[in-house]
Amino acid sequence: LLTHKMRIIQVRRLLDDRRSRLEKFLTLFNQAWVSSRNYILDLQEVPEEFEDVAKYLQGPVQDEAFRNKLKAEEELDLIFGKQEAAMAKVEQELEEVKEQIVIEKQKTAEAEQKIEEAAQKAAAAEQREKQMKLQFAQFLLENGRSVDEIVEQTGLTEAEITALQ
Repeated sequence: LLTHKMRIIQVRRLLDDRRSRLEKFLTLFNQAWVSSRNYILDLQEVPEEFEDVAKYLQGPVQDEAFRNKLKAEEELDLIFGKQEAAMAKVEQELEEVKEQIVIEKQKTAEAEQKIEEAAQKAAAAEQREKQMKLQFAQFLLENGRSVDEIVEQTGLTEAEITALQ
């Protein structure tokens, strides 16, 4: 939500001929002068009017304790970066596992639904078959067949056949 105006100055792109006082001052921050020790500028070609500022900026560099703190901060940043990357990887794997669980639940629900539908179809088919056997038994009874013969031909029980009479 930062809505302020900002200017980015690319010091390396400044012309070698420094015209304004600001351009001369910005030469103190030229990243081309970074020494082999990170974050430390090896100030060169310091304009005379800014020598006091340059001396002030170089002060902490000459302090061994300050340099050690910089190294410690770099190491901490590296450690925290690795930990953050590991945590991000674990979080991503966790999300993938959660997605797999959701997919498996959906598949399980679909399979259960298919099983339920198949069971309903089987029950309906069984009910139709039973109804057809009862109708056939009724027909046989009307044509004078004995209960024992009907039991043998339809597979119905005697009680079911006698209930039809």
